[in-house]
Amino acid sequence: KILFCFFHGDYLLLFPQFRGRNICIFTTQSKRGELLAEIMRIFGYRPSIIPGKSGNHSALDWMAREIQKGCHAGIVVDGPMGPYRKVKHGAVILAKRTGHMIIGVGIASSWRVTVKKRWDRYTIPLPFTRSVMVFGEPVHVPSDADAQVMESFRQQVEEDLVKLNRIAEEHLTRQPKVRAL
Repeated sequence: KILFCFFHGDYLLLFPQFRGRNICIFTTQSKRGELLAEIMRIFGYRPSIIPGKSGNHSALDWMAREIQKGCHAGIVVDGPMGPYRKVKHGAVILAKRTGHMIIGVGIASSWRVTVKKRWDRYTIPLPFTRSVMVFGEPVHVPSDADAQVMESFRQQVEEDLVKLNRIAEEHLTRQPKVRAL
C-alpha cells in the first residue's frame, strides 16, 4: 500500500486526479474539515475525519488504524498550520508503523489562483487548466528505524517534494502553447 504525500496548498489539484480509487484522505474535525470531507465524497474518496483535539500520538495511532484497514492514503505533510513546505514527521511515522511506502506527488497547473495571504499559498485550479502530476520514487521506512534515521527520511521526503513540484512546473513551461486559428 502507498502513502501519497503532498504539500497542503496543492491538495485541491489532486482531487480529480485520483478520483474513484481506494484512497483515504484525512481531514480535521472542524467546519473547514467537514467542507473538505464533502468535496472528497463528491470526488469519490473516503474521507477520514481525525477525532477532536486528542494529541499528536493518539491522532497518529488513529490514522495508522484507518490506513491498516486496507486503503492507500493521501497525506498532507506540511499541515495543518505549516510552516510552508516543511515536512512534519507524521508521514514517516505512519510509514514506519504501517509498512506502507511513501510516494511524493508534485503537481502544477497552468491556470490557477494562488491565495498568497494564506500560510500554505493555497492553489485553486481554474476551469480548463492543464495540470501535471509527477510521482517520486518509493521511500520505504524500516520498522526498526531510530530517531536519526527517521529524521533523514523526513528530510528526504521534503527535498523530494520540493524537487517534484519544481519538475511539474518546468514541464508545464516546456509544453507547446496551442492557439486557435
